[in-house]
Amino acid sequence: MINLSDTTFDNSSDRLVALLIRFLNQNGGQLSNRARNKEFCGLTDEEVQAIENKHDEIFHQDQSP
Repeated sequence: MINLSDTTFDNSSDRLVALLIRFLNQNGGQLSNRARNKEFCGLTDEEVQAIENKHDEIFHQDQSP
């Protein structure tokens, strides 16, 4: 059973997602090698590619009519 009063997981997850988005925004939608090897070393190449693709889809949609 999940203890709803324990927000450690939620807060750390939110911070990690915010950090991921900030890194992607700073590096043109790609996760830098430093970030991949440090903060996000647990992600596989396939997961990183999927995240980068989703970031591009959400934040860099073609704006032409």
